[in-house]
Amino acid sequence: MYFSPEVTENELPGLIRQFTDITGWRPWEKRLRWLEAQVATSTAMPYFWHERFELELAFAAMRKRHKTSGRYPRKNPAIEQQRFLSFVAMLVRCHSVSTQPAKTRLRGMILDSLKKDYGLGPLAYEMKIAAHLMSKGFDVTFHDLETGGGYDFLAVKDDLQLQVECKFVSGDIGRQIHLKRLYQFGEYLTPKLQTVLDQLRGGVFVHVKIPGRLHGQETQHSIISQEVISAIGGQNNHSTSNHNHVLASTFSIDSSPFAKLRPQDLRAEHLDEFALSRFGIRKKNMLVLFRPHRHAVIVALQSEKDDKVLTGIHQQLKDAASKQFTGALPAVMCCHLADIDETDLLGLQHKGDQGIGLDYMTADLIQRRPQLLAVTYTAPGSIERYRHSSGQFEQRSQRERGPAYTISNPNHPLAGDPRYTIF
Repeated sequence: MYFSPEVTENELPGLIRQFTDITGWRPWEKRLRWLEAQVATSTAMPYFWHERFELELAFAAMRKRHKTSGRYPRKNPAIEQQRFLSFVAMLVRCHSVSTQPAKTRLRGMILDSLKKDYGLGPLAYEMKIAAHLMSKGFDVTFHDLETGGGYDFLAVKDDLQLQVECKFVSGDIGRQIHLKRLYQFGEYLTPKLQTVLDQLRGGVFVHVKIPGRLHGQETQHSIISQEVISAIGGQNNHSTSNHNHVLASTFSIDSSPFAKLRPQDLRAEHLDEFALSRFGIRKKNMLVLFRPHRHAVIVALQSEKDDKVLTGIHQQLKDAASKQFTGALPAVMCCHLADIDETDLLGLQHKGDQGIGLDYMTADLIQRRPQLLAVTYTAPGSIERYRHSSGQFEQRSQRERGPAYTISNPNHPLAGDPRYTIF
């Protein structure tokens, strides 16, 4: 099948209605209410909920706007709302041209997504890859939806045929400190910090090294919390106890992002840039509590043990490559690494676990499954807006662009054929 992935503003209200009609409103109402309650009652985890369930919370915000104004935002919607609308447009059009069995499976996938830890992320990634293939001129058959198993898409253009499999992989795989565990610790720590925060003026950066995993047990949370509170209170700026190493450093609020930003406006990149420039700490697991102009506490957690992210990714892709492709046609594996950014992706390319990087890992996949023409790794991207002028008319559009790292199979018979280059 082929349909244009482009969408106009006037189509959006109708597409959203068709989208909710696929499952009915009740499952969405239950999910959105639950997510909004989690965000509202969370002190340290709002970032987690907004990162992990970006699309669902974007829909919740749009529904609120629609309830009060009678319309959905059309001009300059927030980035996460743009991503949601792109997903809706693609999914509704896919549903409209599918067979009844495929429609039933797609409905089931949406309902499953509304119950899982990654929400709509994996399904949205499949739709994004399908849209990308169509934008490259391929006719796309949703093979998995239509048959109930196997690879995700059969992409056809003239005499070219590709089997395409999409994998949505958590960047938490193999990490000693998972994002959810980090924010759970933040929820435990926050109320215990309140007395210290009430008396604090200025900023404190607390770097905590733990011997192994942050496992989420209350005993571990209690010990780390006591050490953090001691460090912030100035009782101990550098301590080693219970095998944890804690170092506290002060900083000026005036020269930090916390002088002007409100807590709801703080983004991960603000925190990363400040921690790197001021303390030489990059991409550690960080929690922050602050009151503009008054006080800020940053807690950065690090494990003494190395992460094994690539080992976890390798196992998932190896399993998929062995089960999903038929071997009769050239194949492409598309792997989206959630919870990481472009810098992380670049860092994984050439070295990682024990000096092994994506290059080495992918070479092993290709050796095991020589029908693989290429493996592409992507990370979350950003929205770019475009303006096209023609005479008196101006057309505006937007597209999401992000990092993509493709490793090709040099021994495949079609290696080097530009017609098969899809990324």
